[in-house]
Amino acid sequence: MEALSHRVEADESICPAGGWSRQLGVDHSRGDRVLVSRRAADVTLQTDEEKLLCRLRRVTPLRHPGLSPVIDAGLDDDGAYTVERVGNARPLDDERCKLPRGDDLGEQLIHLLEALAYVHRHGVAHCAISDRTVLSDGRRLRLTGLGLKQAEGGTETMDDVLCWAELVRDLLQQPERSPLNRLVLAVAEDVRRIGTQGGVLTAAKVATGIRRALIESAEAAQGMAHVGDRNGSMKIVDRIIEFTTSVMIGAVSTVITVAVIVGIVALGMFKFIDMGPEEITVPSVIGQSESEARETLAAQGLKVGSVRRVFRDDAKVGEVVGAIPEAGMTVREGRELTLVVSRGAAEVRVPRLIGLREDEAREVLEGVGLVAVEAGRVQSDITDDAVVAQDPSPGEKVAHGDPVAVRMSGGPDYGAVVVEGADGEERRMLFRQLRIVIPAGDPLQRVEVEEGYDSLQKTYDRLHRPGDEIKLNVSGRPGKTIRVTIEGEQVFERQL
Repeated sequence: MEALSHRVEADESICPAGGWSRQLGVDHSRGDRVLVSRRAADVTLQTDEEKLLCRLRRVTPLRHPGLSPVIDAGLDDDGAYTVERVGNARPLDDERCKLPRGDDLGEQLIHLLEALAYVHRHGVAHCAISDRTVLSDGRRLRLTGLGLKQAEGGTETMDDVLCWAELVRDLLQQPERSPLNRLVLAVAEDVRRIGTQGGVLTAAKVATGIRRALIESAEAAQGMAHVGDRNGSMKIVDRIIEFTTSVMIGAVSTVITVAVIVGIVALGMFKFIDMGPEEITVPSVIGQSESEARETLAAQGLKVGSVRRVFRDDAKVGEVVGAIPEAGMTVREGRELTLVVSRGAAEVRVPRLIGLREDEAREVLEGVGLVAVEAGRVQSDITDDAVVAQDPSPGEKVAHGDPVAVRMSGGPDYGAVVVEGADGEERRMLFRQLRIVIPAGDPLQRVEVEEGYDSLQKTYDRLHRPGDEIKLNVSGRPGKTIRVTIEGEQVFERQL
């Protein structure tokens, strides 16, 4: 395996966590922005080397939208390390970090708790959740540092929940808070109280309790709106009765007048009642798409209010998995329902795309909740405009919404031109671009490029610094050899 120092260039140190030093940088082999956590090779590490290796192997395959994926972990000459893909996110203790706003912040804190429940189910604890290990890109929160500690005695998972509660209190202490954020803060305070009294709570139990409370509060709000309508109706009836009483007092001497007024009032009340909303049985929309469910409900005189999106392993992306109130319940015409729509599985297995057309590959990836990213074209005997390579590989598990790079075939003649030589004979010429990234190491490194057929001639010889990127255009007839050396060590050789 390629040494970590040769492909990851660290450019910014951040606060250490859990005894591990941490640096932000770039993984040149993938082109990703990454966070490298490293523990020096000291005596303790040497004693627990096998135990630490086992821990790192367990966290590497874990994928959840609330986690920054661990794309590499292991031991090298400098000690233990983990590499996590973080994109543009920054630690919360960084003054340049941007937090989600309003309800989005509360929703992301719940999402973080659900990520904890996920890792606990896999026998892993974190025990260092803070503004150092949680990162934000302004839209979502992600937890980093899964390799910091292994769950051993069972109490570490409760420590995780308490750390989460402390983080919630720090982030939601501002005077202006939405109802959702007030609910999350109240739960966090209860968690802290139970923890100080020696109680034990699981992340899964707390997260489920919050979600249930949100559903119940939504139902209560809808019920109060219905009661409000009834109160308004009763006020109208009270006014009618009040009007009737005043007329009866003024016309007490005339029985006919009283009868007429009572008849008019009764007719008005019957008409008012008749004009009220009808009762409707909520139809089942489970298994339909969101647009189909809206049409089904609209046909019954019902509306869609809010839409909750949840991860479900047993439903594809965009499929309706529930409604509030549930199917079979009786409601008034015009009632707003809450749709529960699947976001697909939290962990997605990358499908095989080799041989598919670009539009087919995009459709397949969208169907499982992944995003296609075109990584260019290459010369290939496979049909033009077909996928010839993909990253990650088929069968690999990734987080929902992750990108999948697809490289397309340009056909067997991609980058080739037929030219006429001095002797009048046609020759096939190939054109390619060579991309070289200088690895970490000496401050200045000599890069040499040699080209030729029977013998090679040097066509490039310059000094570069680590991290420099060189792009060279090369051309020639089929069979021409291209060789690249850095500081005298051959790193690339291929024929056109």
